Amino acid sequence: ADAAVKSRCRLTTSPLVEVEGNEELNEAALFGGLVQNDDGKFEQYEGLVRRTQRDGGTLYIRNADRLPKQILSRLEEIAATGEVQRVHGGRLEVQPKNFRLVLQTTVNHGEAGSGSGFHRSASNIDAECTRVRCEPLESRDDLVRMVRHMLLGVPGGKEAAEILVDFGMKVDDLTETLAMSDRPKISFDTSRLLRTATQIAERAQGESLETVLADAISTWY
Repeated sequence: ADAAVKSRCRLTTSPLVEVEGNEELNEAALFGGLVQNDDGKFEQYEGLVRRTQRDGGTLYIRNADRLPKQILSRLEEIAATGEVQRVHGGRLEVQPKNFRLVLQTTVNHGEAGSGSGFHRSASNIDAECTRVRCEPLESRDDLVRMVRHMLLGVPGGKEAAEILVDFGMKVDDLTETLAMSDRPKISFDTSRLLRTATQIAERAQGESLETVLADAISTWY
């Protein structure tokens, strides 16, 4: 499901910022503030929300149901008001929201429990956002279409997409055929496939597709 959500997030040319949601996630990491560095000194940190806002990107938070209540409340405020606020230099700065917020969860509202912080905040966020249920990407045709989209503009990208998908889905048999007994067994992984396609898309403009394809497969497989 994570790969399905992430692949849909990539259906845009805007930058994608990924965050792993957990109970210990610091507010400053998302919203900025004073952060203590390794030297013990405090420095002003921009925060991932502000960075995504500045770049007009997509902020993708995995396992959002594990976020602390105070972070969910601030995300709820952004969704409800359509504004991003921060205190900077002793002044309150307010900007219209200029980024997409994607919250990936592993539970439904009912499973989360009506008394949980996530249930209450997610219910409020729903009023301002669109809920999308992403089924896992499993069929070859769906995967080929997704990878082709990621390789738009890459010469030979349409053919490369089919090669990547077929290779990824047959990697179990291929590794056994090549007698790679000294390597761990590799199983099909949609996330691995999409990371390979991303690397190809990033490098294919300045190098030959054959070289980029070979390097990407070598890196991820």
